[in-house]
Amino acid sequence: MKIFLYYISIIITFIKFNIKRLSEYKVDFYLGIFCILLTQSLNLSFFYLIFEAVPEISGWNLYEVLLVYGFYTLNYGFFMFLFGNLRSLKGYLFSGEFETMLIRPIPPIFHIMISGFDERSIFQTILGFIIILYSFLNLNIAINFTTIGYVIVFMILGSLIFGGIAIIAETILFYTRYSFTPIDSIFFLAQFVKYPMSIFGTVLKEILTFVIPLGFLSYYPSNFFLNKVNIGFNVFLVEGIILCVLAIISKKFFDRGLKKYEGNGN
Repeated sequence: MKIFLYYISIIITFIKFNIKRLSEYKVDFYLGIFCILLTQSLNLSFFYLIFEAVPEISGWNLYEVLLVYGFYTLNYGFFMFLFGNLRSLKGYLFSGEFETMLIRPIPPIFHIMISGFDERSIFQTILGFIIILYSFLNLNIAINFTTIGYVIVFMILGSLIFGGIAIIAETILFYTRYSFTPIDSIFFLAQFVKYPMSIFGTVLKEILTFVIPLGFLSYYPSNFFLNKVNIGFNVFLVEGIILCVLAIISKKFFDRGLKKYEGNGN
């Protein structure tokens, strides 16, 4: 319990630091919010334009697709809040800042995560909730404490699964002398789960389910409420298993990669 409270106090300290930093760069923050709003507005407009011409795509109507997109936005936003700073690892390795993280009394991966919270991602997470609730209303799905609870659980599980995948991808930097990470390819693949995976080919669906399980960010949580496809397994159970496996693999992979770290050469 003391260890848990210790880490919570560290997180609070870093959040305060980031809020203080945010107050010094208000223009950047508001510009970021504006860009998120603009991007989301364009994406939603695209959906409406498509479904004005075609009432359904592979059996999915507008509000069902919006539900998938809402879960993606929700999980991606919460992922970016928790794990967004992982993408700074390469910069830390080359600048030598990573060496200072190694001598501090907290795990380096945890230090990286809390060193740069993206406060704008909170806004994106809230926007994802709004899109999901709007979809629920139009799909006649009851909005109550149970459904909200399910959405929150899916948000936590989905963002942590994405986080495990991101940690593995970024850890490859240690094995390639800080020259390569497939994180950009992972983010590219994540673009496909903005939409129902059933509209793509079987191969891509299998990849996003069993190889790089990004489908659990949006497609499977949406299907839990819509029950459009008989997937043959309990989504909560499978997500929990995937999360446990990724947690073990990512930790072991990162710990082994850490042993290969030789400094930045300066």
